[in-house]
Amino acid sequence: MIDTHCHLDASRFDPDRDSVVTRAWAAGLHGILIPAVGPETWEPLLALPRQDARIQVGLGIHPQFLPDLRPEDDGEHLERLDALLAKGGAVAVGECGLDGPTLPGASLERQLAVLRGHLALARKHGLPVLMHCHRLHPAMMELLKTEAWPEAGILMHSYSGGAELARFYIQKGCYFSFAGPVTWAEARKPLDALRVIPADRLVAETDSPDQAPTPFRGQRSEPGYLPHILADMAQVLLEPVTSSWADAILEAEAIEARMWGAYEARFAQAHDLALAYRYEPSTDAERQHVEKHFPPLVFEGKEAGFEVRMNYAEVSCTDWEQPVPFDRVATAATADRMFKKYLDLKVTGESRFKNGRSLCLSKLKDPDAALAAFGSYLGRHRAMKAHRSESQAA
Repeated sequence: MIDTHCHLDASRFDPDRDSVVTRAWAAGLHGILIPAVGPETWEPLLALPRQDARIQVGLGIHPQFLPDLRPEDDGEHLERLDALLAKGGAVAVGECGLDGPTLPGASLERQLAVLRGHLALARKHGLPVLMHCHRLHPAMMELLKTEAWPEAGILMHSYSGGAELARFYIQKGCYFSFAGPVTWAEARKPLDALRVIPADRLVAETDSPDQAPTPFRGQRSEPGYLPHILADMAQVLLEPVTSSWADAILEAEAIEARMWGAYEARFAQAHDLALAYRYEPSTDAERQHVEKHFPPLVFEGKEAGFEVRMNYAEVSCTDWEQPVPFDRVATAATADRMFKKYLDLKVTGESRFKNGRSLCLSKLKDPDAALAAFGSYLGRHRAMKAHRSESQAA
């Protein structure tokens, strides 16, 4: 079992966090996903998977956190989030989303702008989105009708909408996560939705420390309560029910395995990519892993004999005497000269008269693809170096 949404870093867990985690493993969980709520939590959360691989994290800005941040800093926060996601270590973008039309200090316009930034980063880094939406589903629906879709998908966290709303999100390819309220006696709308959502789009969460399930309602929730949520979900998915509560728990585990399968694969893919951003290959296995995501590339020129080659370590051009290792690229910028587009590199470790390389992108058949690949491969190299520096410092 995996708790797909648990704020284990919340201060309410400070007195007994280790005991909470111990109880979770004892309850049968084998994974916990912790979503960030604000920028100051990002670095501390990224340290957790290095301590226990069963704990994974998402990075984002919760809409309820926006009033605590200056609007003029939103762009800077998103740039920093971009840099952290490029380093690897996070398996999702979020928690992010929309929260109520009257949230003080966070207008709907601002919430939408920040959410668009999160969706763009999810697309860029190939990560799923942990989506929060409270009392703003019409605005969310309009956004998702026009916004480009993250390939790794969107998970509607602690879904509490009805069946008709769920059908819209199903058509958009969303996944759904249900928390403690699905066990509450008055939980009509989420139960109606549960009945129409395909099983391979369903996962479960506790949203700890909030939204404790029955019979713990009103108390602090914790990840070890996940079996109670799954049991009630199983009762609905298995209707009519003739089994005991204990039997439902066992059946819930089988259902949860199916529900989680597709989404867990997304997280596994994200983790696999994160390793490619971390390795400075020293073994064949590490080299093969990096090359799975960053394979050697050849970009053909418009004229015979001209080409650009690229791998995870260096870039070369037939106009150059030697390849340029990414480790020696100090700066890279595009420029237009004489109606042609160039990629200009400043290279370290050479004489002042030979510290530059220019690549004429206009001579390539697909200059946009070459430029995009260069940015991706250089970004991987820099993320890898930053990760190694942080590891050595630690």
